[in-house]
Amino acid sequence: MEYSFAILPTSLKNTLISESKRLMNKVYGKKVKKIYYRVKTKDYLDNPRRLFFRGDGRVIEAEVDPHVSLIHGIEIKDVSDFVKKAQKICSSYNTFNLEFLKKGNYNMDFTFFVRFKNIPNLGKLRSELLDLSKSFMPKEKYQQHVDASYVPHATVLYDDIDPERVNRAYKLLDTKRFQKPIFVQELVLHKMTASGQEIVAKLNLN
Repeated sequence: MEYSFAILPTSLKNTLISESKRLMNKVYGKKVKKIYYRVKTKDYLDNPRRLFFRGDGRVIEAEVDPHVSLIHGIEIKDVSDFVKKAQKICSSYNTFNLEFLKKGNYNMDFTFFVRFKNIPNLGKLRSELLDLSKSFMPKEKYQQHVDASYVPHATVLYDDIDPERVNRAYKLLDTKRFQKPIFVQELVLHKMTASGQEIVAKLNLN
């Protein structure tokens, strides 16, 4: 079972879902309830910015809760002990605001996102949690986190299959809806299940 650290403020979640519904209906003619992901499985990681699921080219479709990802791909057996250590780290950091910076797409055609300012404390917090997680993830996953410089962002759409539609939706994204600072007082540890993301623990900031 894979776990992830993320930020899930309610105000951001509501805005992202509303914008996702609008864009998916306008560009894809598709009704969604969350954030649309369509990922093509591969036998090796060819781009550290891409989501990597090992496979033979099969396409996975899913709707994912809006979130600002910190670390993903953590494989934990003793969740209770891991959560205690993670909470100890989080308790040493103060609450903060996420402030919108700009929209972005890594100059690539399979995804886009709303990007936030990378404040020093957020970078330090993520670094400590990554150190804690290192022994709980494959070397390949850990190296992916190290190689790709961290960009605090919330994905609006991810689609490996149709770059033309991704680009159309990207141009229509209404960035005015993300201008208000978002107060963050906790992180979450969640896991992916057949029905979606399940929050395992809420980790309070000081």
